Amino acid sequence: MKLFKLGIVPGYEAMTVFHALARLNIEALVLVSPEQPLVSVGYFQDTQRVLDVEACRRMGLPVIRREVGGGTVLLDKNQIFYHVVMKKDNPNFPASVDQLYRLFSQPPINTYRHFGVEARFKPVNDLITPEGKKIAGEGGANISDCMVFVGSIILDFDIDTMVKILRVPDEKFRDKVQKTMAQGMSTLALELGQMPDRAEVEQSLVQEFEKILGPLEPSELTREIKDEMRAVEEKLTAKKFLFEERHQRHQAVKVKSGTFVGQGNYKATGGLISTTVSYCEGIIENASISGDFTINPKEALVELEKTLTGVDADQMIIETALQETILKNGLDIPGVTASDIAQAVSNALPKE
Repeated sequence: MKLFKLGIVPGYEAMTVFHALARLNIEALVLVSPEQPLVSVGYFQDTQRVLDVEACRRMGLPVIRREVGGGTVLLDKNQIFYHVVMKKDNPNFPASVDQLYRLFSQPPINTYRHFGVEARFKPVNDLITPEGKKIAGEGGANISDCMVFVGSIILDFDIDTMVKILRVPDEKFRDKVQKTMAQGMSTLALELGQMPDRAEVEQSLVQEFEKILGPLEPSELTREIKDEMRAVEEKLTAKKFLFEERHQRHQAVKVKSGTFVGQGNYKATGGLISTTVSYCEGIIENASISGDFTINPKEALVELEKTLTGVDADQMIIETALQETILKNGLDIPGVTASDIAQAVSNALPKE
Protein backbone atom coordinates (compact mmCIF):
# COMPACT_ATOMS: atom_id res chain seq x y z
CA MET A 1 0.00 0.00 0.00
CA LYS A 2 1.22 3.47 -0.90
CA LEU A 3 1.90 6.35 1.50
CA PHE A 4 1.31 9.92 0.37
CA LYS A 5 2.66 12.42 2.92
CA LEU A 6 1.57 15.55 1.09
CA GLY A 7 2.04 18.15 3.81
CA ILE A 8 0.18 21.43 3.33
CA VAL A 9 -1.38 21.66 -0.14
CA PRO A 10 -3.22 24.42 -2.05
CA GLY A 11 -6.83 24.73 -3.13
CA TYR A 12 -9.12 21.74 -2.86
CA GLU A 13 -6.34 19.14 -3.09
CA ALA A 14 -6.72 17.99 0.52
CA MET A 15 -10.22 16.81 -0.41
CA THR A 16 -9.85 15.74 -4.03
CA VAL A 17 -6.87 13.45 -3.49
CA PHE A 18 -8.71 10.58 -1.77
CA HIS A 19 -11.57 10.78 -4.28
CA ALA A 20 -9.06 10.50 -7.12
CA LEU A 21 -7.18 7.59 -5.57
CA ALA A 22 -10.43 5.68 -5.04
CA ARG A 23 -11.51 6.25 -8.63
CA LEU A 24 -8.14 4.96 -9.82
CA ASN A 25 -8.28 1.95 -7.44
CA ILE A 26 -5.04 2.99 -5.73
CA GLU A 27 -4.83 1.71 -2.16
CA ALA A 28 -3.11 4.23 0.06
CA LEU A 29 -2.76 6.16 3.28
CA VAL A 30 -2.77 9.92 2.76
CA LEU A 31 -1.68 12.56 5.27
CA VAL A 32 -2.52 16.10 4.19
CA SER A 33 -3.62 19.58 5.30
CA PRO A 34 -5.15 22.42 3.25
CA GLU A 35 -3.11 25.60 2.89
CA GLN A 36 -6.18 27.84 2.99
CA PRO A 37 -9.40 27.23 4.97
CA LEU A 38 -12.27 25.66 3.04
CA VAL A 39 -15.71 24.25 3.79
CA SER A 40 -16.74 20.66 3.11
CA VAL A 41 -20.42 19.67 3.00
CA GLY A 42 -21.54 16.07 3.59
CA TYR A 43 -22.80 14.00 0.67
CA PHE A 44 -26.32 13.57 2.05
CA GLN A 45 -26.74 17.17 3.16
CA ASP A 46 -28.68 19.96 1.47
CA THR A 47 -26.03 22.67 1.09
CA GLN A 48 -28.42 25.61 1.10
CA ARG A 49 -30.18 24.21 4.14
CA VAL A 50 -27.14 23.78 6.39
CA LEU A 51 -24.65 26.36 5.11
CA ASP A 52 -24.72 30.16 4.97
CA VAL A 53 -23.32 30.33 1.45
CA GLU A 54 -23.28 34.13 1.41
CA ALA A 55 -21.21 34.20 4.61
CA CYS A 56 -18.73 31.82 2.97
CA ARG A 57 -18.47 34.16 -0.02
CA ARG A 58 -17.90 37.19 2.21
CA MET A 59 -15.12 35.40 4.09
CA GLY A 60 -13.56 34.02 0.92
CA LEU A 61 -14.12 30.42 1.94
CA PRO A 62 -14.40 27.98 -0.97
CA VAL A 63 -17.00 25.23 -0.65
CA ILE A 64 -16.84 21.61 -1.82
CA ARG A 65 -19.29 18.74 -1.46
CA ARG A 66 -17.53 15.49 -0.65
CA GLU A 67 -18.70 11.99 -1.54
CA VAL A 68 -18.63 11.03 2.14
CA GLY A 69 -21.50 11.44 4.58
CA GLY A 70 -21.46 13.36 7.83
CA GLY A 71 -21.86 17.03 8.60
CA THR A 72 -20.48 20.33 7.40
CA VAL A 73 -16.87 20.88 8.44
CA LEU A 74 -14.32 23.68 8.27
CA LEU A 75 -10.92 22.46 7.10
CA ASP A 76 -7.64 24.32 7.62
CA LYS A 77 -3.91 23.74 8.06
CA ASN A 78 -4.30 23.16 11.79
CA GLN A 79 -5.87 19.79 11.06
CA ILE A 80 -3.85 16.83 9.78
CA PHE A 81 -6.18 14.69 7.72
CA TYR A 82 -5.68 10.96 7.31
CA HIS A 83 -7.35 9.12 4.44
CA VAL A 84 -7.30 5.34 4.04
CA VAL A 85 -8.28 4.05 0.60
CA MET A 86 -8.85 0.30 0.26
CA LYS A 87 -10.34 -1.87 -2.46
CA LYS A 88 -13.55 -3.56 -1.42
CA ASP A 89 -12.15 -6.97 -2.36
CA ASN A 90 -9.11 -6.53 -0.11
CA PRO A 91 -9.23 -9.50 2.32
CA ASN A 92 -8.36 -7.13 5.18
CA PHE A 93 -11.29 -4.86 4.41
CA PRO A 94 -13.70 -4.59 7.41
CA ALA A 95 -17.08 -6.25 6.97
CA SER A 96 -19.14 -3.20 7.97
CA VAL A 97 -18.83 0.57 8.27
CA ASP A 98 -18.96 0.26 12.06
CA GLN A 99 -16.02 -2.17 12.00
CA LEU A 100 -14.24 0.19 9.59
CA TYR A 101 -14.59 3.04 12.07
CA ARG A 102 -13.48 0.97 15.04
CA LEU A 103 -10.45 -0.54 13.30
CA PHE A 104 -9.08 2.63 11.73
CA SER A 105 -9.84 4.80 14.76
CA GLN A 106 -7.13 2.99 16.71
CA PRO A 107 -4.14 4.66 14.97
CA PRO A 108 -5.35 8.23 15.71
CA ILE A 109 -6.32 7.16 19.25
CA ASN A 110 -2.78 5.83 19.76
CA THR A 111 -1.37 9.03 18.26
CA TYR A 112 -3.27 11.13 20.77
CA ARG A 113 -1.98 8.82 23.51
CA HIS A 114 1.57 9.25 22.17
CA PHE A 115 1.21 12.90 23.17
CA GLY A 116 -0.24 12.01 26.56
CA VAL A 117 -3.85 12.70 25.57
CA GLU A 118 -6.32 9.94 26.37
CA ALA A 119 -8.97 9.36 23.69
CA ARG A 120 -11.49 6.66 22.89
CA PHE A 121 -13.90 5.76 20.12
CA LYS A 122 -17.53 6.79 20.59
CA PRO A 123 -20.07 5.34 18.17
CA VAL A 124 -20.94 6.22 15.55
CA ASN A 125 -17.82 8.07 14.37
CA ASP A 126 -16.26 10.32 17.00
CA LEU A 127 -13.15 10.26 19.14
CA ILE A 128 -13.64 11.78 22.58
CA THR A 129 -11.62 12.67 25.67
CA PRO A 130 -12.33 11.16 29.12
CA GLU A 131 -14.41 14.28 29.81
CA GLY A 132 -16.58 13.46 26.81
CA LYS A 133 -15.28 16.26 24.60
CA LYS A 134 -15.10 15.55 20.87
CA ILE A 135 -11.50 15.60 19.70
CA ALA A 136 -11.98 14.15 16.21
CA GLY A 137 -14.71 13.25 13.76
CA GLU A 138 -14.40 10.53 11.12
CA GLY A 139 -16.25 9.26 8.09
CA GLY A 140 -16.41 6.41 5.63
CA ALA A 141 -17.92 5.90 2.18
CA ASN A 142 -17.85 3.81 -0.95
CA ILE A 143 -16.25 5.54 -3.94
CA SER A 144 -15.98 3.51 -7.14
CA ASP A 145 -14.66 0.05 -6.23
CA CYS A 146 -13.02 1.31 -3.04
CA MET A 147 -13.96 2.29 0.47
CA VAL A 148 -12.43 5.36 2.04
CA PHE A 149 -11.98 6.20 5.69
CA VAL A 150 -11.31 9.84 6.55
CA GLY A 151 -10.57 11.74 9.74
CA SER A 152 -8.18 14.23 11.26
CA ILE A 153 -5.90 14.99 14.16
CA ILE A 154 -7.13 18.40 15.31
CA LEU A 155 -4.13 20.47 16.31
CA ASP A 156 -6.30 23.56 16.77
CA PHE A 157 -9.76 24.62 15.60
CA ASP A 158 -11.36 27.93 14.59
CA ILE A 159 -14.76 27.71 16.30
CA ASP A 160 -15.59 31.37 15.58
CA THR A 161 -15.38 30.88 11.81
CA MET A 162 -17.15 27.52 11.95
CA VAL A 163 -20.13 29.06 13.71
CA LYS A 164 -20.31 31.96 11.25
CA ILE A 165 -20.75 29.69 8.21
CA LEU A 166 -23.66 27.65 9.57
CA ARG A 167 -27.22 28.48 8.59
CA VAL A 168 -29.12 29.12 11.81
CA PRO A 169 -32.54 30.67 12.54
CA ASP A 170 -31.17 33.69 14.44
CA GLU A 171 -28.12 35.11 16.20
CA LYS A 172 -29.28 33.91 19.60
CA PHE A 173 -29.24 30.36 18.28
CA ARG A 174 -25.78 30.98 16.76
CA ASP A 175 -24.46 32.08 20.17
CA LYS A 176 -25.85 28.89 21.68
CA VAL A 177 -24.14 26.78 19.01
CA GLN A 178 -20.84 28.54 19.67
CA LYS A 179 -21.03 27.96 23.42
CA THR A 180 -21.99 24.32 22.90
CA MET A 181 -19.07 23.74 20.52
CA ALA A 182 -16.62 25.49 22.85
CA GLN A 183 -17.76 23.32 25.75
CA GLY A 184 -18.03 20.10 23.77
CA MET A 185 -14.85 20.13 21.67
CA SER A 186 -11.15 19.88 22.39
CA THR A 187 -7.93 19.96 20.39
CA LEU A 188 -4.41 18.70 20.79
CA ALA A 189 -3.23 22.26 21.48
CA LEU A 190 -5.84 22.73 24.21
CA GLU A 191 -4.98 19.42 25.84
CA LEU A 192 -1.22 20.05 25.73
CA GLY A 193 -1.23 23.78 26.37
CA GLN A 194 0.82 24.31 23.20
CA MET A 195 0.87 23.42 19.51
CA PRO A 196 2.38 19.97 18.93
CA ASP A 197 5.08 19.31 16.37
CA ARG A 198 3.41 18.49 13.03
CA ALA A 199 6.17 16.13 11.90
CA GLU A 200 5.92 14.15 15.13
CA VAL A 201 2.15 13.80 14.71
CA GLU A 202 2.56 12.54 11.15
CA GLN A 203 5.32 10.11 12.15
CA SER A 204 3.13 8.63 14.88
CA LEU A 205 0.16 8.27 12.51
CA VAL A 206 2.27 6.43 9.93
CA GLN A 207 3.71 4.06 12.54
CA GLU A 208 0.29 3.30 14.00
CA PHE A 209 -1.43 2.78 10.63
CA GLU A 210 1.38 0.45 9.52
CA LYS A 211 0.44 -1.85 12.42
CA ILE A 212 -2.89 -2.39 10.66
CA LEU A 213 -2.11 -1.84 6.98
CA GLY A 214 1.39 -3.33 6.85
CA PRO A 215 4.46 -1.63 5.35
CA LEU A 216 3.65 1.59 3.50
CA GLU A 217 5.55 2.65 0.38
CA PRO A 218 6.37 6.40 0.31
CA SER A 219 5.05 7.70 -3.01
CA GLU A 220 4.56 10.87 -5.05
CA LEU A 221 1.43 11.96 -6.89
CA THR A 222 1.66 10.93 -10.53
CA ARG A 223 0.37 12.92 -13.49
CA GLU A 224 -2.55 10.46 -13.74
CA ILE A 225 -3.54 11.13 -10.12
CA LYS A 226 -3.22 14.90 -10.52
CA ASP A 227 -5.35 14.83 -13.67
CA GLU A 228 -8.01 12.83 -11.83
CA MET A 229 -7.87 15.28 -8.92
CA ARG A 230 -8.64 18.14 -11.30
CA ALA A 231 -11.58 16.20 -12.76
CA VAL A 232 -12.87 15.47 -9.25
CA GLU A 233 -12.58 19.14 -8.27
CA GLU A 234 -14.59 20.17 -11.30
CA LYS A 235 -17.39 17.78 -10.31
CA LEU A 236 -17.47 18.38 -6.55
CA THR A 237 -17.47 22.18 -6.85
CA ALA A 238 -19.91 22.41 -9.77
CA LYS A 239 -23.11 24.26 -8.84
CA LYS A 240 -25.28 21.37 -10.03
CA PHE A 241 -23.61 18.97 -7.59
CA LEU A 242 -22.82 21.41 -4.80
CA PHE A 243 -26.31 22.85 -4.56
CA GLU A 244 -28.33 19.80 -5.52
CA GLU A 245 -31.33 20.08 -3.24
CA ARG A 246 -32.68 17.02 -1.53
CA HIS A 247 -35.48 19.15 -0.13
CA GLN A 248 -38.05 21.55 -1.45
CA ARG A 249 -38.34 24.03 1.39
CA HIS A 250 -41.89 23.83 2.67
CA GLN A 251 -43.06 23.54 6.25
CA ALA A 252 -46.42 21.73 6.56
CA VAL A 253 -47.86 23.52 3.53
CA LYS A 254 -51.41 22.65 2.54
CA VAL A 255 -51.53 22.43 -1.26
CA LYS A 256 -55.22 21.53 -1.54
CA SER A 257 -57.77 19.67 0.52
CA GLY A 258 -56.15 16.46 1.76
CA THR A 259 -52.76 17.27 0.20
CA PHE A 260 -49.79 18.50 2.21
CA VAL A 261 -46.04 18.98 1.81
CA GLY A 262 -44.17 18.97 5.10
CA GLN A 263 -40.71 18.70 6.62
CA GLY A 264 -39.65 16.55 9.52
CA ASN A 265 -36.47 15.96 11.50
CA TYR A 266 -35.28 13.28 13.86
CA LYS A 267 -31.93 13.01 15.65
CA ALA A 268 -30.73 9.42 15.58
CA THR A 269 -27.54 8.08 17.12
CA GLY A 270 -25.96 8.12 13.66
CA GLY A 271 -26.91 11.69 12.83
CA LEU A 272 -29.72 14.08 12.01
CA ILE A 273 -32.33 12.78 9.55
CA SER A 274 -34.32 15.42 7.63
CA THR A 275 -37.27 14.58 5.40
CA THR A 276 -39.58 16.38 3.01
CA VAL A 277 -42.80 14.46 2.33
CA SER A 278 -45.64 15.01 -0.13
CA TYR A 279 -48.81 13.42 1.28
CA CYS A 280 -52.25 13.03 -0.27
CA GLU A 281 -55.36 11.40 1.22
CA GLY A 282 -53.39 9.15 3.57
CA ILE A 283 -50.77 8.08 1.00
CA ILE A 284 -47.17 9.29 0.61
CA GLU A 285 -46.72 10.55 -2.95
CA ASN A 286 -42.97 11.12 -2.69
CA ALA A 287 -40.31 11.79 -0.09
CA SER A 288 -36.73 13.00 0.10
CA ILE A 289 -34.22 12.23 2.84
CA SER A 290 -31.08 14.15 3.80
CA GLY A 291 -28.83 14.64 6.80
CA ASP A 292 -25.39 14.11 8.30
CA PHE A 293 -25.60 10.31 8.53
CA THR A 294 -23.72 7.69 6.49
CA ILE A 295 -25.10 5.03 4.13
CA ASN A 296 -23.12 2.31 2.41
CA PRO A 297 -23.48 2.12 -0.50
CA LYS A 298 -24.21 5.83 -0.66
CA GLU A 299 -26.22 5.49 -3.89
CA ALA A 300 -28.84 3.45 -2.01
CA LEU A 301 -30.45 6.51 -0.46
CA VAL A 302 -32.54 6.76 -3.62
CA GLU A 303 -33.90 3.25 -2.99
CA LEU A 304 -35.07 4.27 0.48
CA GLU A 305 -36.84 7.29 -0.99
CA LYS A 306 -38.50 5.17 -3.70
CA THR A 307 -39.69 2.74 -1.03
CA LEU A 308 -41.84 5.46 0.51
CA THR A 309 -43.76 6.25 -2.68
CA GLY A 310 -47.31 4.92 -2.45
CA VAL A 311 -46.96 3.78 1.17
CA ASP A 312 -49.74 4.40 3.68
CA ALA A 313 -48.85 7.32 5.94
CA ASP A 314 -48.76 5.13 9.03
CA GLN A 315 -45.53 5.05 11.02
CA MET A 316 -45.47 1.28 11.53
CA ILE A 317 -46.20 0.60 7.85
CA ILE A 318 -43.49 3.10 6.87
CA GLU A 319 -41.00 1.42 9.21
CA THR A 320 -41.80 -2.05 7.85
CA ALA A 321 -41.34 -0.90 4.24
CA LEU A 322 -38.02 0.76 5.07
CA GLN A 323 -36.77 -2.27 6.99
CA GLU A 324 -37.55 -4.56 4.05
CA THR A 325 -35.56 -2.30 1.71
CA ILE A 326 -32.63 -2.11 4.13
CA LEU A 327 -32.48 -5.91 4.46
CA LYS A 328 -33.09 -6.60 0.77
CA ASN A 329 -30.28 -4.28 -0.33
CA GLY A 330 -27.91 -5.05 2.54
CA LEU A 331 -27.69 -1.38 3.50
CA ASP A 332 -25.21 -0.35 6.19
CA ILE A 333 -26.39 2.78 8.05
CA PRO A 334 -24.37 3.11 11.27
CA GLY A 335 -26.46 4.39 14.16
CA VAL A 336 -29.63 4.74 12.08
CA THR A 337 -32.52 2.25 12.04
CA ALA A 338 -35.66 1.92 9.94
CA SER A 339 -37.53 3.15 13.01
CA ASP A 340 -35.42 6.33 13.08
CA ILE A 341 -36.13 7.13 9.43
CA ALA A 342 -39.82 6.33 9.89
CA GLN A 343 -39.94 8.77 12.80
CA ALA A 344 -38.39 11.52 10.65
CA VAL A 345 -40.97 10.82 7.94
CA SER A 346 -43.80 10.76 10.46
CA ASN A 347 -42.65 14.11 11.84
CA ALA A 348 -43.16 15.60 8.37
CA LEU A 349 -46.77 14.44 8.15
CA PRO A 350 -49.68 16.62 9.28
CA LYS A 351 -50.98 15.86 12.73
CA GLU A 352 -54.66 15.06 12.94
